[in-house]
Amino acid sequence: MDKDYYKNQNLVYLDIETDDSKDCGTDPYRSKIVTMQMMMNGIKGIKCNDEITTKRFKFLEKAVVVGHNLLFECKFIKHHLNITLKNVYDTMIAEHVITGGVSGRTSLNELTEKYCGI
Repeated sequence: MDKDYYKNQNLVYLDIETDDSKDCGTDPYRSKIVTMQMMMNGIKGIKCNDEITTKRFKFLEKAVVVGHNLLFECKFIKHHLNITLKNVYDTMIAEHVITGGVSGRTSLNELTEKYCGI
């Protein structure tokens, strides 16, 4: 892959939070998206539930979406917005590939400490 590939891409860093009030926060069928947090071109934006609509976030289908454990986000976004994330870079999967799956330490906190010292 060309080393400049991502320079010309629309990168979106994404994280969602879900409603866990009924102890079902990880179930896309029984829970809802409360917050979508995104950063694009160095600008961070937070959109709350009342603003989360398919029309507003349709651009995600064409973007390179970067995040941690994106399977979670993909399920919720597909179910609630009928949007399929087609080009993703998942830092959890990347860690499994880098370590051959033997690391065992793949939480966002652990990877942030490992690679950024934070």
